[in-house]
Amino acid sequence: MINEIILKPIQIKFAGKEFGNMAFKYGDRQEVQGRRDKIESLYSESTLLGMDTSGGNKLLDLDTINTDLSWNWFECDGLFTNNPKVCLVLLPADCIPLVIYSVKNNNLGLIHVSHKNAKTGIHIKALQHMISARNENIDDLRFYIGPSISKESYYFKDIEQEQKNSAEWQPFIDNYDGNYHIDLKGFVVQQLINCDVEPSSITNSNINTYGDEYYSHRQSVLEKTQEGRNLFAVSFVNK
Repeated sequence: MINEIILKPIQIKFAGKEFGNMAFKYGDRQEVQGRRDKIESLYSESTLLGMDTSGGNKLLDLDTINTDLSWNWFECDGLFTNNPKVCLVLLPADCIPLVIYSVKNNNLGLIHVSHKNAKTGIHIKALQHMISARNENIDDLRFYIGPSISKESYYFKDIEQEQKNSAEWQPFIDNYDGNYHIDLKGFVVQQLINCDVEPSSITNSNINTYGDEYYSHRQSVLEKTQEGRNLFAVSFVNK
């Protein structure tokens, strides 16, 4: 029901429809709260820090912020910490949960990469933050791409002309069956590689949220399926 991956020094937990919708907006409040209570019990010695996302480029460094509630929510699209008692939380549906972490230092970031803010380079801004604000060496950084929508499922009848004409985007846009298919994950990976990130430093879950196992906003629009939000949480491995 809840998947767990260990990529020392971090651990990642994520869940979809089998666990249930995590957003109050799309379900019974009491049921959603019950699921959140279960997650809180898994991190009983940690503080849960989540994002109220907008698809913008706002990154927030949390180490100087007082977080003494069981759940804390911040309006941003990226969170950073080096606190081993913190768990970063995102409730995505198709957008990329991008984890950036150091194998040398206790530096951890969770970024919400949407189609909108991928265009403005939030993933590059997050990488630069790790290097400049947290004094990381790029060779010590690792990246994890969580469950998100894949190219075969992410399509539109039309897209903006600027994106069609973009040399950066063109390798990641295909036109077939009368639709423009966008490889958002491929675009983000290539952009990181263009910034001298080693391909071997990037782990892709290769999980497509469009289907039966995860909530997908795009699927809800095209097929009128139930709207909901998945769980994605990352923290340091308990020592």
